[in-house]
Amino acid sequence: MPLLLKRTEGELRWGIWKMEPAPGKNKRMLEVESVNALLAGLCGMPKSILHEENGQPYLGDHSFHISVSHTKGYAAVALHPRFRVGIDIEHFGMTVYRVREKFMQEDELEEADEEDIYQLLLYWSAKEAVYKALSLEGVELRRHIRIFPFEMEGEEGELNAMELKTGTRKEFPVKYLLDKEFVLTYTVDELRGVPTAP
Repeated sequence: MPLLLKRTEGELRWGIWKMEPAPGKNKRMLEVESVNALLAGLCGMPKSILHEENGQPYLGDHSFHISVSHTKGYAAVALHPRFRVGIDIEHFGMTVYRVREKFMQEDELEEADEEDIYQLLLYWSAKEAVYKALSLEGVELRRHIRIFPFEMEGEEGELNAMELKTGTRKEFPVKYLLDKEFVLTYTVDELRGVPTAP
């Protein structure tokens, strides 16, 4: 299983791992092994991942906030020492056409180019990344996260989102990476940092 990409942006660290089928290992086992290997590569040492009751992952030593995502054949991890972080990776496929009305608001549907699968995937993935960074109960992608109109700038770029759950209408810059097999998005919730020490 190879490391596909590893990056550091200030205090933020993130990476992508390409999962390869292995005899005797099911999809879940491959995901866990890939995330653990990627996490060790980002931190320079193995780390243990635990989960809150709601499924939110956290590191046993509380050294970083962590976000994890998987899609067909890939795993992604993002880490930040001070702020909550969200990362999402979505497989390039036609499913997004069938489910777009479940996560996009009416005005987003009007603004988006429905012929552009990458743009639709970015709406979906960016909302998932913000959802993870928010780490709040009861957040719905369609009702509580708004993506502002954007134009894709190439393989890498940035768009903006706003959360509508708390009433603060906080904005999130969301960075993205496009690949022929997936889209990846990530964001940091810099105004909602919480201590990482136990």
